[in-house]
Amino acid sequence: MLNAIIIALAAIILGSTITFSVYWAMNALVLRTPDKYRKQILPYVFIGPVLALVFVMLVYPTFKTLQFSFMD
Repeated sequence: MLNAIIIALAAIILGSTITFSVYWAMNALVLRTPDKYRKQILPYVFIGPVLALVFVMLVYPTFKTLQFSFMD
């Protein structure tokens, strides 16, 4: 039981740290772009990882399930 709690806490801490690091790095890259493009790029930089996760966790398995349903 204690082992499961430690693993869960480590996953939460690691996941939060990785998420913060990704957004921090992407924001740093956007800040290095010229002002002309910064306002156009910034929304996509922050919504991009969310859209990627939605695709990986929802859309891809849905299509794979449909594909497998037509197999013998």
